[in-house]
Amino acid sequence: MRAFGNLTKNHTISLGVSLVVAFIILIAAIVLTNGNQLYSLDDPYIHLQLAKMMGQGTYGFWPGEPSAPASSILWPVLMMPFAAMSFGIIWPMVINFLCLAFSVIVLTDYFAEIFPSEGDQPNLKTIFATLGTVLLANLVGLVFTGMEHPLHCLLVIVVFHQLTRIQRGLDASKLLVPCLILLPLIRYEGLVLTCFACLYLWLKSQRKPAVLSFACAIAGLLAFSGFLASQNLGIFPSSVMSKSTKAVAIAEKISPTNIQPYDVDSSSVHPAPVRTDPNQAKIEVKLFNLFRNTRIQFGLFVILSIFLCIQKDRKSNLLFWPLFGTIIGHFGVGKIDWFHRYEMYVYLIAIMGIIYLQNQNPRFSIRPVTKKSHHFALLILGAWFTMNSVIALVYTPLAARSIYEQQFQMMRFVRDYYKKPV
Repeated sequence: MRAFGNLTKNHTISLGVSLVVAFIILIAAIVLTNGNQLYSLDDPYIHLQLAKMMGQGTYGFWPGEPSAPASSILWPVLMMPFAAMSFGIIWPMVINFLCLAFSVIVLTDYFAEIFPSEGDQPNLKTIFATLGTVLLANLVGLVFTGMEHPLHCLLVIVVFHQLTRIQRGLDASKLLVPCLILLPLIRYEGLVLTCFACLYLWLKSQRKPAVLSFACAIAGLLAFSGFLASQNLGIFPSSVMSKSTKAVAIAEKISPTNIQPYDVDSSSVHPAPVRTDPNQAKIEVKLFNLFRNTRIQFGLFVILSIFLCIQKDRKSNLLFWPLFGTIIGHFGVGKIDWFHRYEMYVYLIAIMGIIYLQNQNPRFSIRPVTKKSHHFALLILGAWFTMNSVIALVYTPLAARSIYEQQFQMMRFVRDYYKKPV
């Protein structure tokens, strides 16, 4: 991964714009909450509490009461060093800002390889592709969730970048294997990309990294499931059970427990701050849900299918496995919800794959009209998808205020007045 001291003008512009937008959102959240709330969700506080209890010897939310509230295996571990300290509350934000910065850097490297330029002059194609991907995948908004999603997206970016380097006959970075191992340990959905990436490596005759990555990732998951089972908590965290009926079915077959998934219709939950005007709330719900229609995901799937199927060289189609496998895997058993954070890694790998395949396909250089029409189609599709992230990004400071007006005030009431277990 490129060091900060070796950044080109492409990196500087892309990184500068992304961080400026992020700091604007941060300042807005601080102003709207009187400096008391940074995050658009209350989930970071759950993970920080879990990390604090882990430091005291209990894997759970309360001392001496084991539970598995975290959706990630390693994210609470990353929170542990500072969870019990006064400044621990900003630690998730610090990590996510770093993940955003490195994501922009790697994306710029990726698109610079696709759109090469002479000298050190800014390349508008590289900058536009990088910033467009950052916006489309809501990488700035994900920073303020305080969760593991920015780190997950960074790992996805690094992995797919290295796969395309292998596809072009170049050497992959030594970061590829560690990233493949970490993917499912950061978020369970990462197991799909790890498996299909290992299949790709195997088909490219890179057997050793393929076997090592797959074996270590599976061993890590099995070890954690064994730990949960030893605590009588099933084999999956409760948050995973609540979001995936597939996980519930698997868990009940392997290790039946009395833990039941939450019956939540996430499509009816409005992520924006609740207001007293019911008409305004209805308009906001309709506006937000307009861009969550599954036909949009299907459209992305179809467009990607076209670009994959028109490849003449069969060796080029080997990227079919990590691309299609990740997309189908998430839309089959994954979650699409709450400020577009769960599915963003899918959008990332899809847009990276589409742009790479389009520029590697020799047909387009022979048929310029077709190439322009596909560029136009990609622009329209990208603009449509970007509306998801724009709405979520605008709502981010308002969501932080919603947490401040509700959960934060309830915490103050319990801590300062009620002073009893809740």
